[in-house]
Amino acid sequence: MDITALKNPPPRRIEDVRPFASRNIKLSKLLLGVAVVTFFIALGRFYFKAGVEALFPAGVIVAAIVAAIPAFFAWGTRKIAAQSVEFLRTAIYAEGRVIAATSNSAGLTVEVDYTDRVGNSWSGQAVVLGSPEENKEGESIAVLYDPNNAAQFVVLTAGGLAAGKSSKGGIGKIRRLLTNPWMAIGLICGLMALFAGTFSFISSQREIIDADLNRPETVEAARAKGLFPGLRGKVVRIGPHLLLYPLSVYEYKKDESDVSTEPTEDTRLSNVLYVPVISQDHPMGKLIMQIQPNEKGERILDPGFIALLSQTEIHFIIPDGRRNFVRDIPKGVLAAPGFVSDPTTQLSNSSERTKRIRSQLKNSPGDLTILDKSEASYAFAVILTIMSAGSLLLGRNREKKAALKAAALKDAKAQH
Repeated sequence: MDITALKNPPPRRIEDVRPFASRNIKLSKLLLGVAVVTFFIALGRFYFKAGVEALFPAGVIVAAIVAAIPAFFAWGTRKIAAQSVEFLRTAIYAEGRVIAATSNSAGLTVEVDYTDRVGNSWSGQAVVLGSPEENKEGESIAVLYDPNNAAQFVVLTAGGLAAGKSSKGGIGKIRRLLTNPWMAIGLICGLMALFAGTFSFISSQREIIDADLNRPETVEAARAKGLFPGLRGKVVRIGPHLLLYPLSVYEYKKDESDVSTEPTEDTRLSNVLYVPVISQDHPMGKLIMQIQPNEKGERILDPGFIALLSQTEIHFIIPDGRRNFVRDIPKGVLAAPGFVSDPTTQLSNSSERTKRIRSQLKNSPGDLTILDKSEASYAFAVILTIMSAGSLLLGRNREKKAALKAAALKDAKAQH
C-alpha cells in the first residue's frame, strides 16, 4: 500500500486518503446489499405463504426488523470508514519506532513510540496484520496522530492501517470485528437466529383448541386480529381430513415456444400448490371415503363427482410445496390424519390468487383460510444458528492463522 499521499501535510485530499478506507466501504456496500436481499426474501416468504394481504402491515414490519440487522452493521462500517477518511485527511504524519513486537491470538501487537510536532514523546500499542520480520524492534514505522489529541494514532504497515490502543480499549476490538467479514456475517446470522428463535418459541406457547372443518366459526375463534397475530392468537387442532387434489390450484411456467393453452405432465410448477380440504365427516367426505383407494392411496373420482364436488362449500385450503411438476400432483383424493395449524393467514376476495381458486371452487363463500403446518420457523432459526457458528469459527480461524504464522517466523528467527 503506497503511503506517499499520507506523508503530505494536512489537510489532504479526500480522493488521496479514501483508498485506505476502501475495505470498510466495500464491506458496508456488501452488508447493505444483504439487508436489501433479506428484506425482499422476508417479504417473499409472507407473499408466497398467504398472498399480498399478509404483507401489510405485519409482513413489511417483520421484514424491516430482520433487514435492520445487516443494515445496522452496514451503517456502522460506513461510519467507521467516514471517520477513518476524516482522520487520515487531518492527521499529522510522523516517523515512529518499533519498541517491541509480540504475537498473540489477535495478531501481532506492536508497541511504538513517536514524537509529535511540539516535541512531546508518545508511546502506545496497535494490533496489526503481519509478522515480526516485517516489524522488527528498532525499525522505523509510519505513524499518523490526531492533531487535537496526539494519544490517538494509527500505524501504517504492509497489512494496512491499524488503530492504536486508547483509553477506550473496546473501540479497537469492535473495529477489527466489523472489518472481519466472517465475524460480521456470523454476528448478523446470530442476531437473525435469535429473532427467529424467539418468535417461534413465543408462537409455540399459544393455546391449542380443537376445531371442526365443517364449522368454520371454530377456526375463526382462534384467529387474532391486528399486528403480529401469530404471537397473540391460538392454534387449532384439525382432525382427519381429505385433500381434494382434483380441485387443486397452481401456477406454472410456460416456455415461449409452447403454443398450447393447457399444461402438460412435464410442465414445471412456479408456485405453491393449493389444495382444498374438507373433513372426512363432511357429507361429501363420507361418500369419498367409501371409494376404494388404489395402490398409491388415492381415491379416484369420476368427472361427474368432481363437478359435483366443485359446487361444495370450501372454506379451507392447504399449501403443498412438495410438487415440482404437474405429473407429481396426485390424480385422486388423499385421506390425511389431523395436525396442528396456525389459522392466522387468510386470503381475501380481492386477491388474484383467491380469484383463481374461486374459479375452480364454484361455491366458496367468505374468505378462504390457509391451514399450514408452520414448522419452518424453527428450522430457519437452526439454519441461521449453524451459519452463525460457522462464520464466527472461520473469522476466529482467520485471526489465529495470522498469529500462528507470526509465531512460526519468530521461532525460525530464534533458531538461526
